[in-house]
Amino acid sequence: MNEKSVKDWMENWEKAAGDWMEEVTKSQHFIRGMLETYEPLFDVSKNYNVAREKWFETVGISSKQDSVRIAQQIVNLETRIADLQEQIAGLSTQNSEILKAVKTSPTQKTVKSKKIQG
Repeated sequence: MNEKSVKDWMENWEKAAGDWMEEVTKSQHFIRGMLETYEPLFDVSKNYNVAREKWFETVGISSKQDSVRIAQQIVNLETRIADLQEQIAGLSTQNSEILKAVKTSPTQKTVKSKKIQG
C-alpha cells in the first residue's frame, strides 16, 4: 500500500467509525442500556452520601453543607461590615463638612465675638 491509499483508508475508517458512533449513541437501545448500567451507581453514591451525613451528625463533625452554609454566612457578614464601614465613612465626611460650615458661619463668628466681649 502506498501512502495515499493508507491515508484514504484511514479517513474512510474514521468517517465510518464516527457515523457508527453517532448512530449508536442516538439509539434508544443504547441510551436505555447506559442508564441501566449507571443508574445503580447513582443510588450507591446517594446512599453513601446519606450515610456519611448521618455519621457526621452522630459524631458531631460538620458536613460539607454545614461548611458551605457557614462560609456563605461569613461572606454575608463581611459584605454587611463593608457596607457599614462605607456608611460610617460617609457620615464622618458629612460631620466634618457640617463642623466646617458651623465654624465658618457668620452666626458662629457673632456668637464667639459676643463671648469675647461679654
